[in-house]
Amino acid sequence: MPRYLIVAGFDFGTSYSKVVLREDNTKIAVVVRFNGFADGLLPSLVGYDGVNLLPPSPRNVGCQIPYLKMLAAHVATGTSLADAPVRLPPSVLARVNGNASELIRELLAFYFAHVVAAVRHYIANASPWRDFDFTPGNARDNLLFQMAVPTGLLAADGKTEQFFRDAFILGYKLSGQADAALTSPISADTWSNK
Repeated sequence: MPRYLIVAGFDFGTSYSKVVLREDNTKIAVVVRFNGFADGLLPSLVGYDGVNLLPPSPRNVGCQIPYLKMLAAHVATGTSLADAPVRLPPSVLARVNGNASELIRELLAFYFAHVVAAVRHYIANASPWRDFDFTPGNARDNLLFQMAVPTGLLAADGKTEQFFRDAFILGYKLSGQADAALTSPISADTWSNK
């Protein structure tokens, strides 16, 4: 049995998201407090300043791309962004280059990478499990993520669920390149290339 088995329950909301950590052995649970969001409610959006992607921040920098969950549900089922009820700023639409699903997957992965990085930072610096061993391949401590996706978005033969899963896996793999403090921009082209 691992020393720590932490389950990160990630409630990916339409407007705000929240992560609750629960350590399975002791049953202790805490809400992750993201940098700048002491209440634990992280806006479910990505910023874009025309060049860089920006993590959610208390400062409104650049244009905000909200409703990532709804955009993902639309493109996963083959709906074009032009037909989606969420309108994207022209500067963001200019990045589509013929494949809207790739753009939305990149934005979701960017958001998820920052959530994962911030959760790991919180565990290491502010949680009851500050001695958690993040060494790759360690068998002492385990961190698992569970993301809640409303059942209303799981139609269309599982395409939407698969889209979220793929974007989350990408975000998890790229979380080491995300800013856990949620303050640093990343070039949209650099992120796309990753």
